[in-house]
Amino acid sequence: MAIAVLNLFGCSDKKEESTQQQEENIEYLSITETYEDYSGTMLSNVNLINLEGNGVNDTRVHTVEYASQYPLTVYDKQNDIIYYSERVYVDDDYGDQLFSYNIETKESVQLTDNIYAINYIYPVGNYIYMLGAMQNTHYLTIMKYDLNTKEFSVFDNDSKWNFDLLIYDVYGDRLYATACDAKEEEDCRESYNSRPEEEYDDNYVPPDYTIFEFGSDFYNPKQILHTENKYIRRIGATPDNRLFVTFADTLPVMNPTYESHYLDLKTDKLEDAPDIDNAAYVTEFVYFFPDDSKIYFIGADPESDIRGLCSYDTESKIVKLLYKSDVGYINNCSMLKENVVN
Repeated sequence: MAIAVLNLFGCSDKKEESTQQQEENIEYLSITETYEDYSGTMLSNVNLINLEGNGVNDTRVHTVEYASQYPLTVYDKQNDIIYYSERVYVDDDYGDQLFSYNIETKESVQLTDNIYAINYIYPVGNYIYMLGAMQNTHYLTIMKYDLNTKEFSVFDNDSKWNFDLLIYDVYGDRLYATACDAKEEEDCRESYNSRPEEEYDDNYVPPDYTIFEFGSDFYNPKQILHTENKYIRRIGATPDNRLFVTFADTLPVMNPTYESHYLDLKTDKLEDAPDIDNAAYVTEFVYFFPDDSKIYFIGADPESDIRGLCSYDTESKIVKLLYKSDVGYINNCSMLKENVVN
């Protein structure tokens, strides 16, 4: 994706000379991989992945101690800062808080003090968006931290919604999240847990799910899709203003039937999409790059069963393992962008 900016200089009778300055967004992946070192300390590597032709270029950016309920890091290449979660104790209570680490100054700073758990972190402009649970709550919600004012905002303080997925659309500069009504989810779980003995082999029937689009108005996101008793396993943003959406008839641990579609964000219509779940084990982390017909995902190579960054060729239907951890386990992955002026 490129935006050309033309600057004209030296207007005269002579032949005009022009200089063209180009701003280019370079998409990259930030991967968290966790391992245990020789002393028994759990650590998380923060790795930067760039696609180059048919291969990948991976760089170890930094390593932080894995000291949270869930290992979570993300590298903001634009500002050379790592954001990560770390457990903080206050008396007998604890919670995973948002921290920043400046690569240049080597300084770590605690940014929050009232979160219980964090599942996703996305640095976008002057804000850090997260999906997590506040202290003394039982539901996941969307949070926003203002890097300039230090203000912390919570989308749903009443726990009406229980959020599950959060992605950043690097092409549309928006965030998308999935959620279900918290009361409906409780009813579905109660129904499943109290089912009669003759239904013990039946799968859990999920509640309806909604996809939210978070734009400039944080407290008034747009609801763009609703399911009927279908779980949303994954969403991924494409360069052509679509979302790749995978539905499931039950939870991932219950061997669900998957169904993938493209959601046209202009028309809100669903279109057919490749059945990647028939080709490999695919997690919720799925990505699309410009001028590339492949689908990239964190999952398992069907030949070796090794977990890593894989590509799925939509024409040949071939899955390739592009990157695997040499030291531990890949926990999560985020797609972000860096603005480069040439």
